[in-house]
Parts: sequence; C-alpha cells; structure tokens
Amino acid sequence: MPYRFCIDPDSEVAVVELTGAIDGDECVAAARALHGHPRWERRYDVIWDGRGITGLVIDPRDMKEIVDAKTEDSSGLDVLIVQREVDYLVARLYTYLARSKGKEAHVFTTLDAALEALGLEALPPVIQQWVGEHALGSTGSGRSGF
Repeated sequence: MPYRFCIDPDSEVAVVELTGAIDGDECVAAARALHGHPRWERRYDVIWDGRGITGLVIDPRDMKEIVDAKTEDSSGLDVLIVQREVDYLVARLYTYLARSKGKEAHVFTTLDAALEALGLEALPPVIQQWVGEHALGSTGSGRSGF
C-alpha cells in the first residue's frame, strides 16, 4: 500500500503520506490504519500529504466510502496537500462531502499553507524526525505507523 503515517500525541497531529498510484481502496485503508493505531485519538488533526501521488483512480462510488472512513473516527481538522490538478479536484470534492458530515477539511498545495491552517509554524519535532527518516514527499511505497 502506498501510504505511511506518523502520529504525534503531544501535538495531537498526524501526517499521512500518500505516494505512487492510489485508488479508493488504498485511501480507505490508509484512514482505517491511522484510526486503528494505538496512538490515534479522534480529536487529532491530520495532514494528508498527497504530493507524492503519481496516479489517482477514484470511482465516484469510492468517494462515499473514503469520506466515511476519514470521518467516522475523526473529529479534528483534515488538511490535504496536493500538487497535481486532478488530485486537487478530487481533494476539493472530499472536502465538500466531509463538510456535509460536519468534518472540517481544507486543500492546499504547500506544506506551509497546511501548517498555517493548523496554527503551526512548523511540523512538531516528532514528525520532523519521522520526515527526516522517511523523506516526506518521496515516491517510495509501503506502509508504516510511527
């Protein structure tokens, strides 16, 4: 699966990195893996970093399952970071549908803008360390939870 994530309980922030070719099942799997992790708390904010996505195949029927998976055990803010136009359009659709379920979500094209939306000047130290070890935005695949 082309995702990995890091959860920092002290800052109540998680980062999920999505890379490579992504489909709806993988988006759902990433959300469920994050929400099922022992360090996860539903109030945490999440940075969904999709800057490493190289292909996106999301069927319109997948969107309901994606929204349900990302909102059923999460009340914090979702910020999505994407670079490709097609990813931006799909992310905007997600934010619209998530908001209809009472979930606050925003789309950005830079990490700095996402951090600003979260009220952060920089990534929390635990996440910075994880980024250094895992090259946030790389094109590698696999999954891990730190």
